[in-house]
Amino acid sequence: MKLSDLTPKTVEFEVTGISLTFRPFTIYDDTTAQTICGGAEKVSEAITKMDFDKIFLMAWHQLTLESQKKVIKGVELVSIDPETGEEAAVKLTPIEKFKNLFLGIRDQTELLINLMRCRGLNIPDVEDGEAIKKWIDQIREIVPGLTGQ
Repeated sequence: MKLSDLTPKTVEFEVTGISLTFRPFTIYDDTTAQTICGGAEKVSEAITKMDFDKIFLMAWHQLTLESQKKVIKGVELVSIDPETGEEAAVKLTPIEKFKNLFLGIRDQTELLINLMRCRGLNIPDVEDGEAIKKWIDQIREIVPGLTGQ
């Protein structure tokens, strides 16, 4: 399989009760991912090393405008002041709100998988170990360093 064999597509997914959509991957998105990661080689490195600081930025960029608005409106964090006992909303940037949706490694892994799916990679279910290993053998040329672990 070669990069030119991929067909980008819209990907819908849900995280923490919010339905989100990634746009199909374009050349502009590829350029943006390279800018975020520091070069073409670094995009693959960010993915294989699961560098979520970069992955979250790439994923935010790939969200539809409607999905970005859902995150901004739908994610709030409240804390209680230890001195007064009063509740106060914590001010978060849009990307901080987005990161706050992903509660653990499983959610983060699903984010990465969905991001790759919008690029055109047809990733099998993570629970199917044999299918994942076969898939990795097919895409090793595109994303070197994947081991199937």
